Amino acid sequence: MLSEEGEHERRIRVIFDDGFEWTAAEPRFKKPLVILAFTNRSGSNLLADYLRQSGRFRGFGEGLNADEIERNLAANPDTTFPDYIARVAGAPEEPGYWGIKASWAQIALLKRANILSMFSRVLMVHTVRRDLLGQAVSHWIAHQTNEWTSAHKRTGIEPRFDIGGIEGILMDIVRSNAAIDMISQVLGIQRHVVVYEQLQDDPAREVRRLAAELDVDLGDWMPHAPRIARQRNETNERFSALCRQRWRAALSGARGA
Repeated sequence: MLSEEGEHERRIRVIFDDGFEWTAAEPRFKKPLVILAFTNRSGSNLLADYLRQSGRFRGFGEGLNADEIERNLAANPDTTFPDYIARVAGAPEEPGYWGIKASWAQIALLKRANILSMFSRVLMVHTVRRDLLGQAVSHWIAHQTNEWTSAHKRTGIEPRFDIGGIEGILMDIVRSNAAIDMISQVLGIQRHVVVYEQLQDDPAREVRRLAAELDVDLGDWMPHAPRIARQRNETNERFSALCRQRWRAALSGARGA
């Protein structure tokens, strides 16, 4: 699993051809890199919003998505992948922490391209949800509607229920979270876990706890309302209830449920 190149890595290798790896002996940046490890609908955008609010962190965009890189290069024709990373990460002497969102496959991409060596230190924050079924249902709905955050324009698409589709996403979430854990252990990068439900309940407490773990002083910072809103609605509740109903029937031995 970890040895396989993901879709984004395969495309990025083609985009930059022989300019894929960082080859310098010394880091380019004195500031640390914060990898925001995520699975879809895990609350990573919400956490990123609060971290940027604090003024100590910047970034946390989708800069490792091949589509985003292609759009970016149309206006800024970087010749190598490290050049691209260097530009989006900002000035080498810029204070604070720069972060980027990454799936487990994109973290592997960063390692294979030696991008981690561009920074003086690498930190990893991993957003997870306790309610894995709710996360899978949310992903299934967003996959159909293409409304990945509340900031996206409403499409008017009515999502359909499909337990097979939801179960497939659920299992992928479990595998992906395990892969992030394994990569952090293999690379010797401490993984700081932020639980979405706890972040929703008390963002000030959770962000301050994380900042303390990262040895970042937030001063008297207090959070304000995030840019994005929670999207969960009656459709999410109905799909989750239908899944539980099907699973209860299956576990009771009721065939064809």
